[in-house]
Parts: sequence; structure tokens; C-alpha cells
Amino acid sequence: MTLINVFVKAEQFVKDNYPEDLEAAYIFLSIAPDEINKDFFFLQYVHVVYCSGFKWGVVNKNWSQLKEAYRGFDYQEVNRNRERVRRAAQRVINHKPKIEAIIETAKTLTTWSEDAFRSFIDAAQKNIDTLEVLPYIGKVTKYHLGICLGFNMIKPDVHLQRLADHYKMSPFDMCEKLSKETGHPRRIVDAILWRASEQKAINVSWEDLK
Repeated sequence: MTLINVFVKAEQFVKDNYPEDLEAAYIFLSIAPDEINKDFFFLQYVHVVYCSGFKWGVVNKNWSQLKEAYRGFDYQEVNRNRERVRRAAQRVINHKPKIEAIIETAKTLTTWSEDAFRSFIDAAQKNIDTLEVLPYIGKVTKYHLGICLGFNMIKPDVHLQRLADHYKMSPFDMCEKLSKETGHPRRIVDAILWRASEQKAINVSWEDLK
């Protein structure tokens, strides 16, 4: 099966079963750069840090408690109450490296001026590697955070990598090709392929992709 045919199958599956995925992806894509403030950034950062290495179901199950532990994701309150936040977060999910990363980032956001923060976001839009200066943000999570900030990009996770490997392409080249062929933004291509792969609507055993 050709790549475009696989995508058409995936797109129909997502439209029929997970239309909210596409709605959410388009909402994030509509975020203007000047709409990204420190509060929004901190919320997305916490989300990405906890999703790293965890299933979303685990994070989602504990999200309301995490919100309470991190003072409604108010970075200034987190910085002012570091020890209390640390203890509260440990009672929800006791993952010390994640907790310390979040507390440290809250401190960083507090020390940055608005101009410094704006420069950081502008730099990240031009070069996603900029996000790696943050604790717990690495080679893959930087793309996840970029997506959550509304950047038109993909996250080359295991599902997309597996599909791209089959077609002897990189995930980036694969999504760029499909973006050009369908007119969809790269982020939408990513959302469709990820959900369809995650739900096994496109068979990762490759028998249906030959």
C-alpha cells in the first residue's frame, strides 16, 4: 500500500472516531506567538514533562491532583512555595527528577523578564533545539513541547518512526511529503498518523502496508 493510501485510511479513521484530536490540533495551531505567555508556557511544560515516559492515561488520571500540587500551575506560586510543592507533588507521583525539573523551571520563569521570555519563544520557533536548555526537555520532548506551544511541527515518536522506517524515510520527510500532497499542516499529518497508529487502525505489523 502506498504511503498516501495509508494516510487516507488513517485520516478517515481519525475523522470517524477521534474528531476531537483534529479539533485540538487546529486550536493549538491557531495560537499566535504573542499569545504564549509564561503561565501558558508553564502549564504546557508541566504536561510534557509528565507525559515523558508515562502513558497519557496515567497522567490524565492524576492531572487534577497535579494541578493542586503545583498551585494551579502558577509558576510564581510554585517558586514561592518550593518545599510545599515538592512534598505535595511527591504524594501524587513520586518522580523526583520530574518534580525538580518543574520547580527549577518555575524559578527560571520568575527570573526572566518579559523581554527575555519573548526572545526565548522567538528563538524556539526558529530553532526547536532552543528548548533543550530546559530541564527534562530532550531530543524528542522538545518536539512535544513545540507542538503544545502551537508550532507547526511533528513529534518523531515510535509510531511515526516505525511507519517512516517502512517507507525508508525519516518521520520529518514523511510528514513533509504528506503535507505537500494533502495540503494539511505537518502537525495535522502527525496527529492523524499518530492516532491511527496508536489505535492500530493502520497495521504496524506491515502486512496491510505491503
